[in-house]
Amino acid sequence: MVKAVVGLGNPGRKHRDNRHNLGFVVADYLCEKRGGSFEKKDKLYELAEIQIAQREIHVLKPSTYMNLSGEALRSFCEEFGIDLGQVIVVCDDTNLPLGKIRLRASGSDGGHKGLRSVITDMETEDFPRLRMGVGLPQPGLSLEEYVLRDFTEEEIPSAKAMVLRAYEAIIKVIESGLEEAMNLYNRDTEDVNDEA
Repeated sequence: MVKAVVGLGNPGRKHRDNRHNLGFVVADYLCEKRGGSFEKKDKLYELAEIQIAQREIHVLKPSTYMNLSGEALRSFCEEFGIDLGQVIVVCDDTNLPLGKIRLRASGSDGGHKGLRSVITDMETEDFPRLRMGVGLPQPGLSLEEYVLRDFTEEEIPSAKAMVLRAYEAIIKVIESGLEEAMNLYNRDTEDVNDEA
């Protein structure tokens, strides 16, 4: 049973609209739609509470930088007695084209430093994650430079649609379970976003 959603990102205004901050964007959107507000509960993270399916769900944004996301998540899980398997981790993914989302029950970090930090600090790969596609950089641009840049004007509509879809997928996971949500959103993503 999901008890929390954590969006991975980097704190600070200059990073707010970066591709790498999609996790934060989704966390903010969850609170916007469900009436939650973030408070600095711990030096390592900001926390909000929302209601989904008559249950209280924690929404977390690490105050660490991306590479130390695991420290914040470990502190949160210890404080609230929550198992990592009860947390949906939301992050960007350069291995997926812009607009595509993927739900997974477990897996490697796929080269994502935030996921790597979570896996290292929590000593497990067994936790649900929602990966959001940002595509690969143009030739001559490093991966790090690319994800720390904002979406282009042309990319913004696809990015906004993806945030909405991610929000809906998270609601589905909490209401109906991960497997049902995976069957719906991983399959439908192929058709919907290949046309975008």
